[in-house]
Amino acid sequence: MFAPFSIERDANGSIECASRVFYDDGDDGRKSRKQTYEEAERIRCAVARDPADMLGLLLLSLPFAATGIFQYTSRALALALRHHGDEVAHLKSERPNMPAEPAETPPA
Repeated sequence: MFAPFSIERDANGSIECASRVFYDDGDDGRKSRKQTYEEAERIRCAVARDPADMLGLLLLSLPFAATGIFQYTSRALALALRHHGDEVAHLKSERPNMPAEPAETPPA
């Protein structure tokens, strides 16, 4: 949808097509009617890059992306908590005389 592409015609060559998102719509500042993608790039280019197929693939990839983001976040959090626990254990081992719980303050 975002990149230009070409369609192989026959032995005569190929047709160059602009992307569906970044095409020249014919609006050059004057009072001209903007063109649709089919009008600007011809029907063969519009049919070759049907947006429904690409949006379908995008929708199919979303669960995999969400799973990957969840796994990365949970692993990063687990590593951070493990590092924190190791640091706390290290600091406690350096000061053996330090009480485990802070002393309660007497009521005022």
